[in-house]
Amino acid sequence: MTLGYFEKIGLLFSQPINFFKEVSKEGISNAFLLYLIVALITQVVSALISFSILGSMGMLGLGMGMNPFYTGVMGVMLPFMLIFGLILGVAFTFVWAGIVHLFAMIFQAKGSYTETYKATTYSAVPALIIGIIPYIGILGIIYGIILSIFGIKELHKMSTGKAVATVLIPVLILVFLFILLFITVLAAIFGGLGML
Repeated sequence: MTLGYFEKIGLLFSQPINFFKEVSKEGISNAFLLYLIVALITQVVSALISFSILGSMGMLGLGMGMNPFYTGVMGVMLPFMLIFGLILGVAFTFVWAGIVHLFAMIFQAKGSYTETYKATTYSAVPALIIGIIPYIGILGIIYGIILSIFGIKELHKMSTGKAVATVLIPVLILVFLFILLFITVLAAIFGGLGML
């Protein structure tokens, strides 16, 4: 049975284990296309939300400040930012799947890179959707991590413990690297200002 895009999204939210059973025979292309479509839609919606929030605060010249410079700059930059964000997001799906697959191989996964790509990319779809809601986007990331664990477990025929380790170790490494980068940038800024 072939699932449509809306059915896939519905199952990702309501029955993730059954979802991964349903897509086990698919190739990479279906996961890629669903991610691409949802990423494009959510980026446009996010841009519109940001544009309206900034506009209501007068930062784009749409409110009390009426600054046409910011309106013009944002109007020109927005399409480029959307395209760049989309390209970066799509490229990241392949890189992230490769990193997770490395850990899947360490933990003796039975599937190939294709299974890892499907697990991680399909799991990112609900994160994209939830992420457009201001202030609760982090919940989408957490749900995406949980879905990745379900997907890795189901598609690679791994134990729950190995699936958790396969997904969480690279996530924790990534979080550590972001924290390290953040501290380094802060040290450079404050050090350059003579505040350290």
